[in-house]
Amino acid sequence: MVRQGILSLFREGLRKTRESLAGRLEGLWAGHSQVDEEFYEELEAILLQADVGVETTRELLSGLRERSRRQAWRTPEDVRLALQQQVEELLRQGGAGELARAATPPTVVLVVGVNGTGKTTSIGKLAYWLRSRGHKVMLGAADTFRAAAGEQLEVWA
Repeated sequence: MVRQGILSLFREGLRKTRESLAGRLEGLWAGHSQVDEEFYEELEAILLQADVGVETTRELLSGLRERSRRQAWRTPEDVRLALQQQVEELLRQGGAGELARAATPPTVVLVVGVNGTGKTTSIGKLAYWLRSRGHKVMLGAADTFRAAAGEQLEVWA
């Protein structure tokens, strides 16, 4: 059984992450009076540091730049609203969320990445999602850096 204190710590960590990203974006909107290349470079850095991913960040920025040219945006507020719309659209386009599966069981999903980027949380959420659809799931924490990875998986799964 997972201790209630651990769950509180995880919730607090996610709150801090959300507030950090929101704060950095708010700083970007407030720190610029016009939309220029410097503005887009800062937005790109914020998205990449938030683990949005290179391909998705490029797609978002390309769409924003194109719409900005067509609609002659001048203020960061215009970009903020469009970014929100684009992110919502990307999430809607996600489709049924199907994962690639092995031709014969078991299907193994290996997740690797830089420390502190949300891998363990994402794995737990994925396990929960798969279980809610009737799949059998086995998790194994192989985190050599953090002894609490197993407990964190327990909470999220």
